[in-house]
Amino acid sequence: MYRIVMGKIDRFYYFLIAVISILFLSDILISGSLPGTMDGLIHTVSIAQFGDALLQHTFPIIWLNNFANYGLPVGLFSHQLPIYLGALLDLVFKNPVLSTNSISLLGVMLTNLLFYKFLRIYFLPRVSFFATLLFALAPYRILNAYIRGATPETFSLFFLPLILINLHGLIVKRRIHSFFFLTLSCAGLALTHPMMLVIYSFFIIPYLIFLLFSQKDKAGKSALAAFVIPTFASLLAALLSLGIAGYYYLPLFLEKKYFYFGMSTNLLNESFLGLQNFIGTKWYYFYGNDIFTRGHVLQVGFLESMLLVVGVVLLIKEFFQKKKSESYYLLLVTSFVGVAVVVLLLPFSRPIYGFLSILQSIQFPWRMLSVFVVVPPLIFACIVQRHKNMWPLFVLVVIVVMSRIPQLYGKNYTSYPASFFHSTKDNLHSINMNTIWTGKTEDYPVRKKQVEIIEGNGIISNTILKNTQRQFLVQATTPLRIVDYTFYFPGWEVEIDGKQVPIEFQDEHFRGVITYRIPVGEHKVDMIFADTRVRKVAKLISVVSIVFLLVLFILRKKVLSKLGHYAKYY
Repeated sequence: MYRIVMGKIDRFYYFLIAVISILFLSDILISGSLPGTMDGLIHTVSIAQFGDALLQHTFPIIWLNNFANYGLPVGLFSHQLPIYLGALLDLVFKNPVLSTNSISLLGVMLTNLLFYKFLRIYFLPRVSFFATLLFALAPYRILNAYIRGATPETFSLFFLPLILINLHGLIVKRRIHSFFFLTLSCAGLALTHPMMLVIYSFFIIPYLIFLLFSQKDKAGKSALAAFVIPTFASLLAALLSLGIAGYYYLPLFLEKKYFYFGMSTNLLNESFLGLQNFIGTKWYYFYGNDIFTRGHVLQVGFLESMLLVVGVVLLIKEFFQKKKSESYYLLLVTSFVGVAVVVLLLPFSRPIYGFLSILQSIQFPWRMLSVFVVVPPLIFACIVQRHKNMWPLFVLVVIVVMSRIPQLYGKNYTSYPASFFHSTKDNLHSINMNTIWTGKTEDYPVRKKQVEIIEGNGIISNTILKNTQRQFLVQATTPLRIVDYTFYFPGWEVEIDGKQVPIEFQDEHFRGVITYRIPVGEHKVDMIFADTRVRKVAKLISVVSIVFLLVLFILRKKVLSKLGHYAKYY
């Protein structure tokens, strides 16, 4: 590949990319309000209520007591890293909307800057910049920001180029610190968006194979140096990253059965794409049903579709040539990924989703566009790099970019009072995320008290109410039945005078709501949300993984010395 040195021109392009990133979200940032999007409100509320939980020194956060009327374990399935970062910002800003927008801006800017840095491994500054420009204004990225309001997905994309950069550093540059950055990058992706971990692997794995084979000649006859050591290091990084994220992943997979979502898959017929999605250029400014959001139009991009076709044609043409260009194999990997993703976007791929159950975790096939967005810019760079005069193509990219700038706008901006985000009656994640013991959360009356006597005579006093804890004294003149207006979920426990008592949650008059009984007399009552066995094991896995990674970091030089003459590989 080309030996490229970074310098002043790179700093200039980095500055331009940062400005472009700010302009990309300028309409949202300037408004200071929430546009009408599909998911923006959900993430803003989660950020606000995670901030409330952090103020009570809760970590990691699972239960949100003011979410969906009587509380839900939102932290069990909510996107960890962007929501925690947003919550920390909200503790400073005291503004959930500003905190959410800041996370989106951080994600967009880091993604664009790191993608340019990744491109500079292989391409000249000018080529890398125009490819990044095409990447920055991909239709799906505009859709995520202004129509879907997919803050975690927007944020997660920056981990893809970061992982690619560190894979290159580990395998090609032979830098041991790249192993640790790779591990943390994979862990960050796992904690940001589980679905994206599956989707981005469609590029990460082929790129890893490409890097391994690119080092075959350098390693000579040593299969250990060429394949075994870097493959083992990459797999170890992946396993450690999953271990670090274990506190989140293990309960997510093993306790999702307690939600309606866990009882079925959400793969829908209409979520596949058709020809119009690939060649269409129409954006709906005024769509008949866009009372709240803009028209949800999934576009691949006409230029992007054509670039994939051109890339495949060039590969076929060059395949029959004895001398391959320096970017041939990178183009091969990129085009292969592009074609594979397109296949998975089309209706006839439904049997593939049925056969590979892990693919059903992405919910909608069109989410594969999250990884497709890197394909056309890379093909563009491969094409331009091999020709001296490609200004017409540069001009075409600028024209496409100018045509997309008008789409950077939000619709139906709404200003909510700050209190709105700290308590919700509806389950904003949809009824699918209700627990299997409850009905619609909005059908339950808004609680006026957290704890109430529903049978018998007595007095409740000295009440202490927290997100995951209730504590009070009760003077019962008759046997009592108490209701805590909290939706039951495994982990809730009630103790009377230090002894655990049974919880009831299937009374038809209090469906899915916690009730319990107290005998006559004066008693101290504690109700806490404790870790289940699954969550305890999951936390232990995370702790062990983090400690193991720290030990590896401390002993990294000794570990390398044990490899003998293969240590020079690093």
